[in-house]
Formats: sequence, C-alpha cells, structure tokens
Amino acid sequence: MMHLFNVDLTGSVLPGLLIQLALACLSMQMLSAQQTNKQVANTHINELRNGTLVFIIPSYGQKIEVLQDLLLQNDLSEKERKRTEKVLQRTQSEQDSFATALRHAVDLEYHFSAYAFEKADSTPLHNNTEGLQQPFYYVKRGTTESGADALLIMDDSGNTLEKPFPYYVRLVKVSAIFDSFFGVAEYEWKDLSKVINKMNRNLHKFYGIKPE
Repeated sequence: MMHLFNVDLTGSVLPGLLIQLALACLSMQMLSAQQTNKQVANTHINELRNGTLVFIIPSYGQKIEVLQDLLLQNDLSEKERKRTEKVLQRTQSEQDSFATALRHAVDLEYHFSAYAFEKADSTPLHNNTEGLQQPFYYVKRGTTESGADALLIMDDSGNTLEKPFPYYVRLVKVSAIFDSFFGVAEYEWKDLSKVINKMNRNLHKFYGIKPE
C-alpha cells in the first residue's frame, strides 16, 4: 500500500514550484527596479528644487539658412520659389512666436526653482554660471515616445528623465498631431502659459508641496 503515497516530483509538483519561484524572483526584481527609479527621481526633484531649470529656446537657424540659400538659386521655378518662401516665412514666425510665448509663460507661471533661458545655438550655459544655482536641468522642445510634441526635462548630461519623475508636458493635443501628420491642418501648440503652469504643478506635487 506504500506505493499509493509516492509523489512524482518530476510530474506536476516540481514544475509548479519552479514557476512560483520564478514569478517571485521576477516580482522582487520589478519591485527593486521601481524602488531604484523612485530613488533616482527623488534625487532629481530635490536637486532641481535647489538648482536651476534652463529653458532651451529652439532655433531654426540652420533650416532658415538652407531655405534662404535655396531661394538664391536661379533655376528655381516660380512655383517652387513661392512654396519655399512660404515655408521660410512660417519657420521664422514659429521660431519668434514660440520664443516670445515661452519667456512670457515661464516668467508668469514657473515658481518651483530658479530658472534661466538659453538659445539652442548659443554658448552652453556651463560657461556662464555667474549668479545661477547649480545643478542645472534643462527643458527642451521634443517628442515623447508616443510622438507627442512636448517640453521634456533633461539632466545636465542631456539625458531625458524618466518616470516616476514628471519629465514632460504635452504642447498639443494628440488629435491635432494626427491631423497635422495626415495634412488635414497645421497644428499649433496650446497656450504655453497653461503648459508651464501644468509643469509647475506637476513638479510641486511630486516634491510634496502645494504650488505657490
């Protein structure tokens, strides 16, 4: 009768135990990674609170130069010339309007830390730190992983920060991006004051204090 109590560990029991052990290890690794990400994010938010957030004003200088050189070509057709002039005018207008709106919005809505502005094609701010609090973090217009136009927060090495740090704020609605992509309409960014206000609130919330 003893053979009735024999257990085949190579059958169903052992594989089940191994799967449970693997899942437990995976869960511990994920928890450890989350804790590490949280620690890194907390370090960044504390450093930013005592440092300076540098807003990079985008420059389309190289694109403008290419368009201007193109207009100097004698073999350019009238249709191509008008189209190039239109693109040049739109590019210059976007550069100027975005820079003006960004400065105004930051002055009005950003209160989490000290801040400064730097043109994308200018001498790096590292060479002129007088009166500015270090470390530096940077805000640059770019795209999220989903392709959304956004303001991204980066560290001093130019690396985009990661969650759980609130590292980006969208500039346009997702629907507008699709409209632009398919040529339905040219999208414009939302009121930058609202964008900077949201960034300011997100940073305060993550830091654990109410916005000023």
